[in-house]
Amino acid sequence: MPQTLSLKLPGAITVVDFSQDAKLAIAGAEDGTVRIIDAEAGKLLDTTVKHPGAIVGITILPGNEMAFSIDRSGLSRLWKIADGSVVREGKNRTSYLTTFAINKDYNRLALGYADGEVHVRDREGNLVGEPVKHSKAITALVFSPDGQSLASASEDGTARVWDVKTDKPRTFVVKHKAPITSVDIDRLGAWLLTTSKDGIAKVSNARDGKPVPKEVKCGAGILDAHFGASGIFFSTTLTDHTVRIWESETGKPAQGVIRTDDGIVSADWDPIGISLVTASAGPLANGWRARTGERIGEGMLHQSTVRIAAFGPNGRRIVTGCADGTVRIWRVDVGSASKAIPTIRTHNAAARTAFYSADGKGLVSCSQDMTTVRWDLEKRKEIGRRLTYEGKPACAVYSPDRSLLVTVTEDGKAFLVDGNSGDAHGEPRDLGAPGRWVDFQKDGKHFVTTAGTKAIVWSVDDATPSGPPIEHPGEGDRELRMARFSPDGNLIVTAGADGTARVWDSTSRKEVAALKKHEGAVTSARFSADGKLLVTTGEDGFVIVWDTAKWEPTGQPIILPGAAYSAVIGPAGRVIAASSELSEGVRFFDIASGRAFGEGIDLPSAALSIDLHPANDRLVIACADSTVRTYGSPFLAQDDIPGWVPEFAERIIAMRVDGPEKFAPVETSYAQMQQYPPPNTAADSDFGRLAKWMVTEGVKRTTAPRSTATIESNIVARVEERSLDALYELYEAVPASPLIIAAMSLYVPTKRQGEYLADYALTRAADDPLAQTYIASTFAKYGRMEEAERTMQAALAAPPNDYRVLRRAAKLDARQKRKEAAVEKYERAIAADREDRITYCDYAWNLYNLDEPAKALEQFKKADEFAGGSDPDINAGICLSAAATGDQSTATARYKRLIKIAAEWGEADYLKNLTGWTDKELKEMERIRALATTNP
Repeated sequence: MPQTLSLKLPGAITVVDFSQDAKLAIAGAEDGTVRIIDAEAGKLLDTTVKHPGAIVGITILPGNEMAFSIDRSGLSRLWKIADGSVVREGKNRTSYLTTFAINKDYNRLALGYADGEVHVRDREGNLVGEPVKHSKAITALVFSPDGQSLASASEDGTARVWDVKTDKPRTFVVKHKAPITSVDIDRLGAWLLTTSKDGIAKVSNARDGKPVPKEVKCGAGILDAHFGASGIFFSTTLTDHTVRIWESETGKPAQGVIRTDDGIVSADWDPIGISLVTASAGPLANGWRARTGERIGEGMLHQSTVRIAAFGPNGRRIVTGCADGTVRIWRVDVGSASKAIPTIRTHNAAARTAFYSADGKGLVSCSQDMTTVRWDLEKRKEIGRRLTYEGKPACAVYSPDRSLLVTVTEDGKAFLVDGNSGDAHGEPRDLGAPGRWVDFQKDGKHFVTTAGTKAIVWSVDDATPSGPPIEHPGEGDRELRMARFSPDGNLIVTAGADGTARVWDSTSRKEVAALKKHEGAVTSARFSADGKLLVTTGEDGFVIVWDTAKWEPTGQPIILPGAAYSAVIGPAGRVIAASSELSEGVRFFDIASGRAFGEGIDLPSAALSIDLHPANDRLVIACADSTVRTYGSPFLAQDDIPGWVPEFAERIIAMRVDGPEKFAPVETSYAQMQQYPPPNTAADSDFGRLAKWMVTEGVKRTTAPRSTATIESNIVARVEERSLDALYELYEAVPASPLIIAAMSLYVPTKRQGEYLADYALTRAADDPLAQTYIASTFAKYGRMEEAERTMQAALAAPPNDYRVLRRAAKLDARQKRKEAAVEKYERAIAADREDRITYCDYAWNLYNLDEPAKALEQFKKADEFAGGSDPDINAGICLSAAATGDQSTATARYKRLIKIAAEWGEADYLKNLTGWTDKELKEMERIRALATTNP
């Protein structure tokens, strides 16, 4: 979203930059003009500085009182921002200026010239040391981030590193066969990056010149190259108008190639090395995910060619400059700059189904990890213990009032339990075949199960079937995939492998209609909320909507790639959400036309079931990757579009219709966008909530317009699940948050990146105790114990009863073998939240590592009461702790459960490839595995 309106300089923009605090920006133009921009207010300051030549370098000094600029002729000026008065001026040499660099303390200026000389000057303009000499023109200069080294590169194909203190070159020379185009030094001053016109990139040791990886062949000439902030990646901008990203230590390419239709002319890394922004030869600047090469959002649209784009120092803003002299600042930390984010709940194997309760306050999901989980949507946490079974659950659903819950399992059972306590309500029903589906009737007194060829209705008070079973007539495959009640409870629809969906009177069990349009098995069937429509899906990929008044198809058929899995009809019966084997997520369709609309919801794995919240404001999706994901739905409850919405939409996309196939630009700023929605907008207006969400920033922002879950709560949940991919996704929404950066530092794969993120977050986390605990954990992980202790003490001083902070602090105590201190903090954490299984599990593992296996086993069992035997980490802990106490039967029994949840645990090679385990633990687990598989 634009932070400012477009600001205009008289010439094409050549350079842009932010002040260290991002409150100001500076831009230079080809006509020699330099202007300062108030980044908050979006205004040009009155001061104008004019050079005789095109501006090639600019910077704002710390304190925002002074600025430096240099033009192509080599004339440099240090001047006051308040009035533009020149404090110091550096004259040009007779040779032509080719490049320059300024060190981090702004007390050294390096100037490179066409005759191959490099002159270094201090802040007073005095020459420091003797000029550095190459045989041909200087093409690139860079100071190391610590300011202690200067690297120079030349058209003669050589690059050298110079010590700033001694002004002497190091003994090595990096040589290329073609002119060098760029040079960079990583943040530690350890690696030197050089690139040349012939497409070769080299990463060398900056101290001795030895190659780190072999030279990298980039496939095209290299215009520019830079290390990402942590140094683990570097980017190359190539003559084929692409940007490619490479691993610095190995030279291997990262996933994806960044490219645009207009080509790319410049690229800049964000401050932590996670994202890039590129300027194209057309009117778009784009953000990109460095790890995948995927575009972020729709891009920043301009009215002229974008010549340069750069991130601000906190990652919240981007400044762009165009060929027509336009300068603009953009926000990347508000709702409109990032897509809605799911609330993710996790199992430990594929999630089979997830359904809301009728009152919208609860959610129940079941999984192949052999558990059913109840979720309180208002408190955003699990309810009590996970319900565990010997057979894998296939479907679970609440009764309408949430007083009961029923789960059917693949071993042919239906388990009815109390919806609040989870205690059994009568004996399990024997289904006679593997369970497939279950659904409650409206009255909450009956439910229908699907198993084998039969759909059976049961009373909640009787373990025997209530009336005769429902079966499809005829020969061939008569297996039923599911059975569901209509909203009023008067009908039951069954989906069969015989290619039909059949409708039955729920009382008499007589067939009302046979619906035959699919070629192959019908995989699901579901009524709309008002019962006027029915949707069926099939293995043929078709999604068909039926008019229940006539039992005839309505609208146009919808086809998905691969077998269709699930579908739900939206409000007013106009739209549908559906998924399939190859749809790569959930797709939305207009029922009348059969056409897709919107982008849908892209998912990392198959969407096995979809449900729509009774308020129509969110969708819950059970996924094959073990997650249960909640997204804001695109279905609106209101039909009338408020009068202010078209104008708001025009401001968002920066265009308006100006005639047939004609569009005109629309200028806007963040301050103007914050005026939406208008003050008289109803609190429950879908459009109002959307507008408010799109202009809200920070970790307190919710994950979607109609969601109550904050991004902060999602960060905490993703840390507990160790889900780095989900944390990357959250980072795009809150790039300036120390909490998300600290969280990522815990799980990024390399020490170099982890330490960098922790260091970066620490400078911004003074008011965020939880972020401080993550930072301390990262420091401890990499042996920086003194800093870890100091940072953790700062976190403990703020919220003494926050169980999350106490838990992290206890882990640090345990790591330092402070047993009593660790136990005391864990006990306080448990007292603060007695239902947090993560605390029990962490406590148990640390007791085990402190040679207290009996006490560890006690805590593992407490954690297991809430996990329902589904958590591999807890199961493994029980195996090791039980074995250490001599209880081999418990150890082998629990290992067998690990195998039952995930068969790979039965393989010796699987254990060998596990990371994060000690050799002693792996050896003991292999011994237990051998016992468990020898005597299954």
